[in-house]
Amino acid sequence: MAFIKVPDRYRDGLAEIARLSEGSFSEVYEALAKAPRETSSQTELADRVSEEVGSVGRDQVKNLIAALTSLYQVRGRAGVSSEKLATEIYDAIVREGSDLVRKEDAGEFRSRLEKFLGLDSLNVVASKAKELQTDVERAFCEARILTDLRPVFGSTVEAPIAMVIVHTLKLAYHDAATGNHEEIFVALDGGDIEKLKAVLERAEKKAKSLAARLQTAGIKTVEVS
Repeated sequence: MAFIKVPDRYRDGLAEIARLSEGSFSEVYEALAKAPRETSSQTELADRVSEEVGSVGRDQVKNLIAALTSLYQVRGRAGVSSEKLATEIYDAIVREGSDLVRKEDAGEFRSRLEKFLGLDSLNVVASKAKELQTDVERAFCEARILTDLRPVFGSTVEAPIAMVIVHTLKLAYHDAATGNHEEIFVALDGGDIEKLKAVLERAEKKAKSLAARLQTAGIKTVEVS
């Protein structure tokens, strides 16, 4: 598989794997091994594990679960073994010059990660849904509207004769092709904002209508953030 990069949001979870004592690792592993094959969310899975593991804090468990469930999806998508992905992850950490895992802990880290990634309880429904939701060329990250005044001058430039209100929509997105965080800026006027509001409100109504229909049919919807 191609070189991979360790996302910043999963670094704490990966570091926890290396820091766990042998006893704590065994507790977490056994709790995950006993968990159902599929749970609705990372939070639900983290709650289950936390109830059974007394030696690891709730935040630590949450970080672990977040990193592991994401990597489980990566493994399935790439069609590689747990052993190969564990090695790829460690190699990525080394390439980045990170001190996330000490060199003397490399073997144990890879072994633990390999064992974790072999557990089907990491197949969290919300993680799969998130993957489907973001399997696009560009995935939305955030938006902001910048508003400013621009002067309108007459035949002379001594003083403006009027001011115009200008809005700029800043859209930030993740580019799947490059893996980069990109931004685009679009000019808006008052009418454009009204159109945008109407489009968003319509989309919200459609989502609620579809969710109600699915609920009637006994099919649950998954909320992903």
